[in-house]
Amino acid sequence: MTPSPSPPGSPDYINWFIGDNTDPESLERILLGVQLMHDYISAFYDVSSHPTLKVNFYVYNGEEMSDLYAKMHGMDKERAEAVWLTGQAEEKKTAKVGWSSRRDESYVMMGNWALPPNELPNLTPSAAHELFHAYQTEFGTLSPPGHQPDTEVPGSGPRWMVEGTASYFNYRAAHPDDYPEIRKWRVQLALNTQRALRRMEPYKGGLQGQGYHLPAMAVELLASIAGEKALVDFYLLQQPGTTWEWAFEEAFGMKVGKFYDIFEQHQAAGLPEVEILKTKPTYTPTPTFTPNTTAAVGFPRYWSTLITAESSYWQRLFR
Repeated sequence: MTPSPSPPGSPDYINWFIGDNTDPESLERILLGVQLMHDYISAFYDVSSHPTLKVNFYVYNGEEMSDLYAKMHGMDKERAEAVWLTGQAEEKKTAKVGWSSRRDESYVMMGNWALPPNELPNLTPSAAHELFHAYQTEFGTLSPPGHQPDTEVPGSGPRWMVEGTASYFNYRAAHPDDYPEIRKWRVQLALNTQRALRRMEPYKGGLQGQGYHLPAMAVELLASIAGEKALVDFYLLQQPGTTWEWAFEEAFGMKVGKFYDIFEQHQAAGLPEVEILKTKPTYTPTPTFTPNTTAAVGFPRYWSTLITAESSYWQRLFR
């Protein structure tokens, strides 16, 4: 396929494939999400200079997207429609607005249907979300999501981290001024999640529906510990000969099992607000906490104490 002309303002690393029947306003909303995510992550890492980053962005209406998806994945159209449409196929209701993956390419697929006006704004955070998935698969070299059964943990990290970072950043990038209000309803949905975070490493049974909100709150907590930049570093650290567990400890200064303990205390306290940091703070860690030396720089004193404290200290801190 020959790429379409790039919309004005698009990052250079994106090839656009735009269907003839694409709604102009939908395309405008999608492009805005791409621009906002690009700008947000570029504050931590020079995305445009990443040596291998190339993303194909497909924007088609429902029927065209089903045809394209069937061709890309070697399936019949009926099965492809089952992926993209819900209910009666002729109603053209969306089951998935966006999809991101990597086979021999990183790609994002955005279906644009005849959405009611009140739903059009959702295309902006959705596009931002899917673009971050493309960053995940391109920044690191370990096996990305979609290359293993749903019962297994991807080589690039647990599924809660895969979806949590994308879900966290899509609102931070697309609706920064509204994040406090968005956080309120997200906290309520997260607290209603019946599955523990540590049980969300594979997708199987763990990330449907409201399961995206609890991972997003876990990622927010990581941002308060080590800064948002560390969320990007987690993927950049995943190079040949490493593991996601090693990258997690390098990026956040603790093993993932320790983080699960901390987050469960945070969850039990009702997911109280935390200070979100852009980059790692410059405080000197206390002697009671000794993380991996390459990740030690920047742990604030109260987090260093908290990591080794009893749960009662956590409760007092957020009372």
